[in-house]
Amino acid sequence: MEKAYDRLEWNFIYAMLQHLGFSMVWINWIRACLSSVSFSVLANGIPGDRFFPSRGIRQGDPLSPYLFILCAELLARQFHHNSMTNDKLVGVSIGKSGVKVHFLTFADDTMIFAKANKDSCVLIKSILDKYCSMSGQLVNFNKSAFQCTANVSDSEIEVFQEILNMDYSSSLDSYLGCPIIDRRVTKETFMPIVNKVQAQLPKWKANSLSQAGRAVLIQANLATKANYQMQSFLLPKTILNKLDSSYRNFFWNKENQSKSPNLIGWDRICTPKPFGGLGFRKADVNNIAHQMKLLWRLLKNDNNLWVILAKRKYCKNRDFLNYKVSPNSSWQWKKLMSLRPLFRSGLRWQVGICILISQIFIPTNDVDDEVFWGPAGDGIYSVKSGARHLIDNKIGSQDQCRFVVDLFLQLEEDCDWPQIPVAMSFVLFRQNLQVCIDKLGMDKTCQLAMGWWFVWFARNKIIFSEEAFSVRQLSCLIVKFANEWNLCKISQDNMVPSKINLSNQVLISGSRSKSWVPPPQGFFKINFDGSKYQDGRAAFGFVIRNYLGDAILAGCNSVPADYSIVQAEAAGLREAITAARFLNLENILIEGDNLSVINSLLKIWKPPWSINAILSDAGLELSKFRGFSIAHCFPEANRAADFMAHEGHRATNLIYKFPPYSLDFSLVIRKDVLGWPPD
Repeated sequence: MEKAYDRLEWNFIYAMLQHLGFSMVWINWIRACLSSVSFSVLANGIPGDRFFPSRGIRQGDPLSPYLFILCAELLARQFHHNSMTNDKLVGVSIGKSGVKVHFLTFADDTMIFAKANKDSCVLIKSILDKYCSMSGQLVNFNKSAFQCTANVSDSEIEVFQEILNMDYSSSLDSYLGCPIIDRRVTKETFMPIVNKVQAQLPKWKANSLSQAGRAVLIQANLATKANYQMQSFLLPKTILNKLDSSYRNFFWNKENQSKSPNLIGWDRICTPKPFGGLGFRKADVNNIAHQMKLLWRLLKNDNNLWVILAKRKYCKNRDFLNYKVSPNSSWQWKKLMSLRPLFRSGLRWQVGICILISQIFIPTNDVDDEVFWGPAGDGIYSVKSGARHLIDNKIGSQDQCRFVVDLFLQLEEDCDWPQIPVAMSFVLFRQNLQVCIDKLGMDKTCQLAMGWWFVWFARNKIIFSEEAFSVRQLSCLIVKFANEWNLCKISQDNMVPSKINLSNQVLISGSRSKSWVPPPQGFFKINFDGSKYQDGRAAFGFVIRNYLGDAILAGCNSVPADYSIVQAEAAGLREAITAARFLNLENILIEGDNLSVINSLLKIWKPPWSINAILSDAGLELSKFRGFSIAHCFPEANRAADFMAHEGHRATNLIYKFPPYSLDFSLVIRKDVLGWPPD
């Protein structure tokens, strides 16, 4: 379309909104937004008289794309209607898949598919003319073209040109920047992508920016220039290397063709910031992450047109994650399917009715098995989480230094030195240190630390003093130091705990304390809580009380050690609701001090995938009550549930407790009823 935004008639916008079912209040709001615009022309820096437009929507206005798409809905419906009538002149079936494509559109760029005959051309021209007359828009025939198959004669092409008033093109080259593949793919097919990126990187621009500025520009702008092509194709290695070379030369302020060495390798710069890099994404990582988004769509978006076409053409009702790829498949499909093992390693299952899987938490209600993307907190694939998964796998799979392996083997031979535990991943220091403490104990972990310190010492000697140590020499130094340490150290058996939790702790305190408040008469209040000890043990507890503050039921249980505190709290919530159903309660109030669980149950936040199944089951159980309310409370108002959560660490099965209770628990209940401040 020519000047698509500027030509859109306001009356057409209002009519379309009304036809699509928007209320008059909403339409009047839109009318006020459009008609309140005014313009003035600057002449020598001085604004002229104001004038008011009578049509068009503003470029850059966040509302404009939505209004344009709503208005373009009329054109889409016209094409869809004529694909079902008028001898089905509009629309083309793709192979034997049975999928019919009428048109593809992106903003004001439209690609129409039709039969190659005179009637189809007349119909398309009439649809476009009618839409333009109603909306005020105009087809840009100078930028429009049509393409036919080889079976269409030259005389027919001339007739089509006359009817459509468009030029004939033997190849459409590209659509939205992506090449339309109709021949053998070579590196030249994707060279325009490299040229486009390099055009954005003139030397003068690099000279005008500091290195920090160039880093920000690479991350925020340049590295995204090829994203659309990357999510459509797995680009050749040559193209990806040229893209990396362009980013690298811009970062170091060098010419594109420069081959001089850099101060720091590009691989190190592209490592995540926690591991000493700048967090850039290499082109191949970015490309694979975008391609895995297509695999996620195949897995989750069954109504997507491309998904329907791909599954019918290639999979033929088979599971695309496991089926054998046909040698006759397209090169892009083969490359996409080659990423399945890497994609599968990031998937996690939510157990439903156990048709597909059966493990971990089993819901009591009938819900379907569902797959989630593990590296993302909300379980939904994103390019960012996909790239992080690729980088983490690459870092975690790196081999240990051969010198370090030989050194620790030599130390074991000399003095029974402890070896590095197999479970260490060499990615996160805190996690690895915790593995050493758990598996070896504190004394042997200290020995390992001595060895690592001397490895660092030897590394610095090589870099800064050009002095090298053999494995035998360094082993002797470590053994000598360890012997001296053992002679002078003071026994710390009573001072050092056997296990240390190195996870970060964040203490949050409210500005004022909140006391427990009894529910109104006719309601019962449920308080739930979770507990996790430093050694990894986790448990939950809950209390159900009436309007007098009397506890009618309390429960607790332990959960697997790999449960997080959020999972323990969610499990406690679900068991508390189940207990209320057991008591045949009709009206309940639920309180907990974990905001993530509460807001996820209220659907204010997207629930983490790790507790999605538990909360879904809890939500289905809640729907069986006559009335319920869910609220967040301070820990001071949740002391009774916290008491039961700590009791749960001693439980091996779910425990229900009825009155009379122990003295300690009864004291907590009485304090809540009396509104005593926290201890």
